Amino acid sequence: MTSFAARIGGHRLPTATPLRSHDDDTAYVDALLSTADGIRLVGLLARAVHDRAVVVDDSTRARIDDLHLEQLAKSLRAERALVDAVRVLRRAGIATRMLGGVALAHVDYSTPELRLFDFATVLVSPGDRARADEVVAHSDELVLRSDLLDEAQLGIDAADLFAPPTRFNLGALELEALPMPQRLLHVCANVARRSTSPVPRLRDVAELVLRNRPHVAEVAIMARRWHAETSVARTIVATWRELAIELRPPIVDWAERITQGDGDGVRSSE
Repeated sequence: MTSFAARIGGHRLPTATPLRSHDDDTAYVDALLSTADGIRLVGLLARAVHDRAVVVDDSTRARIDDLHLEQLAKSLRAERALVDAVRVLRRAGIATRMLGGVALAHVDYSTPELRLFDFATVLVSPGDRARADEVVAHSDELVLRSDLLDEAQLGIDAADLFAPPTRFNLGALELEALPMPQRLLHVCANVARRSTSPVPRLRDVAELVLRNRPHVAEVAIMARRWHAETSVARTIVATWRELAIELRPPIVDWAERITQGDGDGVRSSE
């Protein structure tokens, strides 16, 4: 049976288990709300209510709206801290890349309010970390990172992270996210090392793949460079299985071949 988390996480995806409820599903809706609040999927649940995939009474709608607004406020505070930090870092000549929720929300989701986050993460190069710490005032909404390589436990070349970026606008400021496929590999690494429910990060993987349609050969080459082919493939396979996604881009077939031990999984026709 598909979990409550997976049903919420699959909303608006081409899934075999669409999120549905009826007027008398009070216990079911309460379970959905409790689950969504616990793992930061309130944005998707609020959209499901708006889409009338989940039918709720007025009091439940108000509870969901209040939770959504509360989490949106956290995301906005994190974005303000991020904008202030990036401006200061740029004046100091320090290159940055946006990681995690803020980049995913603005680059890979159809609308940012579906992908909520409590803090914004900025990547700087290891050589710039000490200077970055000096010029940026830390806050609860901002995390400066230079240890991505160690934390992910991958053989990453730092130059890959500061390759020509994917750009997006946050207000009047243009920001840089990791390019594809590095962004996909980083999200897959996040799935493997977190102990909480994987569904929100599996949704990230699904959004990255379905919206960007990453080229199989590019992903395979970068995953091999990062010594991460098997872990990336397993994460993609898990995403399609757990969220019951029916649409199958070529990278899903590649991932299945990798997990089944079929060489490098790349076919010449791709």
